[in-house]
Amino acid sequence: MVPLQRTELATVLPRGDPIVLTAITEPLEFYHGLETPEQAAVQFGIAVLLGIAVLGLAPGHGTGAVRTATRSPVISAIVGVPGTLALGTMSYAGYVLAGSNVGIFFAVPLLAVGATLLPAWIAVGITAVGGVLARRVGIEQQAGWLLVGSGLIGLAAFFPVAGVAVLGLAAAVGVGAGARTLFGTDTAQREDRVVPPANKV
Repeated sequence: MVPLQRTELATVLPRGDPIVLTAITEPLEFYHGLETPEQAAVQFGIAVLLGIAVLGLAPGHGTGAVRTATRSPVISAIVGVPGTLALGTMSYAGYVLAGSNVGIFFAVPLLAVGATLLPAWIAVGITAVGGVLARRVGIEQQAGWLLVGSGLIGLAAFFPVAGVAVLGLAAAVGVGAGARTLFGTDTAQREDRVVPPANKV
């Protein structure tokens, strides 16, 4: 993969605060300067760290969102597609507004929401996608699901097209499940639902 130079990145990113631009371009330059195996290791490590942060620091929301994603992935994906676009747009708008003295007041909350929820919910999606494969070999712990999902994200460095598809699926499912859990639209758990006896007329 050919590294992107600062001038090339500057043509892609909008003009804004030089500090913000540097904060974005320097990690990208470092990443694109790595060999493919090193990129895979970085992607795996970031996915694991995000998952640990979400499942460890917010276990109630994190594990609940993963359960929601695995229980109803289609509904979560339907909710998550516009949700992912909305959070991505908020983050981009926040970056653009950060370039002006007045806009910085609006940029901070936009960036805070987008940069917090989007990575966290993507980690939920990565864990849920990993759970689909992990369950086939008898792994029922979410920590194992996270490792399997992070492994897929790491392998994506070798197969970019497939990697984009996996990451997109994880983002859609994770954002949808996270939003449903956060706003209480999927609070009923299986054990809480009343199911009549099978022999009841």
